[in-house]
Amino acid sequence: SNIKTVYTYSSNNSFTLDLYTYGVLDVHEIAFINSSSFVDSTFQYDNTNDSTTEGYLYSGNTLMRETTYFYSKSSGSQINTQDDYTYDNNGNMIKDIQSDGYGNVSTISTLTYTNKILNYYIGPTYFPQSKNLPATQVQTDDLGNLLASVTYTYVFDSSNRVVKETDTANNGESVVKTFIYY
Repeated sequence: SNIKTVYTYSSNNSFTLDLYTYGVLDVHEIAFINSSSFVDSTFQYDNTNDSTTEGYLYSGNTLMRETTYFYSKSSGSQINTQDDYTYDNNGNMIKDIQSDGYGNVSTISTLTYTNKILNYYIGPTYFPQSKNLPATQVQTDDLGNLLASVTYTYVFDSSNRVVKETDTANNGESVVKTFIYY
């Protein structure tokens, strides 16, 4: 598909992200930055005028929780999902437990990592970054039933930089990313 993301930096404390599909605006998001230069909260609306807002909770420089709220002028904010994160000693996020607005666990994502250091970033780094490149991500429901899995493979150049990343899902679909360094 033809997807374009446009970032606009309006001040030191916020930026906007506009996501276009085939030239049509799909999502407009405003991100507010905290004193540690991480995203503190967001407000967004999509092309169907649905609105959501997100809040982020950090412990030092570690993202511990992300809460997504549905938003309307009449009823205000109502929790949609909450993600709680666990990390390894290298700062790699190894578990994401997502629950609904009532605290019921809906999905558990578990990640493993390669021993290769992550040396590229797509877009601004307003969120804490993992140290290593991901190897796998497995998503299960609260009973342990497999919902999805992704395997990440990489091609490196002579300077040990990623030039190609292939993300292959268990259903056979894949995404290929290529990187050019200047």
